[in-house]
Amino acid sequence: MATLLIELTNRCNLNCRHCFDQRHGGHDDIRLPVIEKIIGRAGEHDFDTIVFTGGEPTLHRQFPQIVRRVYEAGYRFGFVSNGQNFQKIYPQIKFFLDRLETITFSLDGVTPESHDSLRGDGTFTNLLKAISICVAKEIPFTFNSVLTAHNIHEIELLAGLAQQLGSGGVRFGQLMLTPAAMDHGLALTPDMINTVADKIEKLKESHTYPIGMGPGFYTALLFPCASLQMAELTITHSGHLALCCHLPDHGSALLHQDSQLDLNHVEFEEAFATWQGAVQSYRSTKKIYFNNRGKGFAEHLPCWFCQSYSNQVNWLKAYANTHWFRFIEENNFLGRPSND
Repeated sequence: MATLLIELTNRCNLNCRHCFDQRHGGHDDIRLPVIEKIIGRAGEHDFDTIVFTGGEPTLHRQFPQIVRRVYEAGYRFGFVSNGQNFQKIYPQIKFFLDRLETITFSLDGVTPESHDSLRGDGTFTNLLKAISICVAKEIPFTFNSVLTAHNIHEIELLAGLAQQLGSGGVRFGQLMLTPAAMDHGLALTPDMINTVADKIEKLKESHTYPIGMGPGFYTALLFPCASLQMAELTITHSGHLALCCHLPDHGSALLHQDSQLDLNHVEFEEAFATWQGAVQSYRSTKKIYFNNRGKGFAEHLPCWFCQSYSNQVNWLKAYANTHWFRFIEENNFLGRPSND
């Protein structure tokens, strides 16, 4: 069965140094009529699990009511959270936890210093308070860790801490390349990406504890992520069906902001059919590109490929003295890839 990701809000209670500026820190919540439209028809298209993302999804003004509606409609659910609001929200959702798949908390360091350097003072302590509730109440949770140049030396320690705290697993994600990441010295160099991926693979082989790796690392697979495998659908806070959970506000060139993907104006069936066609079209485009010339390292970084295709990397020209600019320029891969 497939998973539906719903970006409940682009508001967040943090201002993390490694986040997309345009994605978080906003002021918009998804409208309840859109939620009702999704819940009413998504199950007919084999979606049985709904995962809430953001921003910080628990900040949606009607988060408990949305959880209740999803629960009453028979879906399993989960949400991704920084944990800062969990003590407040837990009493309001505790009645629905028998259908909770898991809570995915963000853990980006093994100490208050390393975690808080990305997410803000006191965030590590508040996260541990949220985890203590989960442990005491036997609520399933996992961790997602975004790897940066500041915490890649903690990979083994992060996995160990995640297990020690009682989580169901940890997944390491690659930092998406952004101006903020470059300005703060957080971006991994191309060489670092290879080293990090090798380290995670060895860690997975030596542990029985579940350790995963996000789809942004080097891969020979053309469609490594659930979205391009059409096993996952993202709906943005504005009610639009999107190609990617990482680029909901950045991928206009991918789906052209088609009005037929806007659930504020069309029914779920129509939007879903349009989305399926758009994904198939993008898959075909990527196949043609790789058949023609996709042999380099850069093309095999799938998130980078999508960012480039959606014209979201031209800003890198302002960083002409960096490893990344020189690397991409040498590989002739700056800007939207062409099939020529």
